[in-house]
Amino acid sequence: MKDLIISLSIYLSGAVKPGARTFSRQSVSMLAVFLCLSIVGAGLTGCGLRRGDPPPAEMTLRIEPDASANSGRIFYLMVRSTDEKQYLEHTYSHVASKVFGDPADPDILGVFPILPGRDEKIDVVQPRQNPVAFYFLFSEQSDDWRHLMPQPLDDTYRISIQDQSVVIEGRRSIFRRFQRY
Repeated sequence: MKDLIISLSIYLSGAVKPGARTFSRQSVSMLAVFLCLSIVGAGLTGCGLRRGDPPPAEMTLRIEPDASANSGRIFYLMVRSTDEKQYLEHTYSHVASKVFGDPADPDILGVFPILPGRDEKIDVVQPRQNPVAFYFLFSEQSDDWRHLMPQPLDDTYRISIQDQSVVIEGRRSIFRRFQRY
């Protein structure tokens, strides 16, 4: 093999020493093809790449607030990884205190200002195990201020907001419908 590689370099440089052992053009061409295929094959199999956990899945929130939402005033949406017990125990004031709390709550996936009448598209990382809670922090607490989304989470949530009423529709991609959890 070593002789073949040396012959390839000599052949490609165009310098052939008298009495040197050489290989036919066909042998050299075969080696070149073999080397190219080896490099391509290594790239396709991920040779040399670190194999860790796949990147976390994301969910898309399509927020459609009516101009009448929160009486036309800005409000906040907090997305948080939680469990059912915490979800039921936390009060409006407790959740509101976490929005800009110091230190930050590590379970908060995002806090987003919502402007009435302006549609938003937001991508949020999905937790692997816990359900996700959507907390709508209106100027005044309403009966419809929080929603719990159980696992498995959908890929997209369409969130319609009118006054202080929230309707959430989830949609899972065709590919994830067949995945096992």
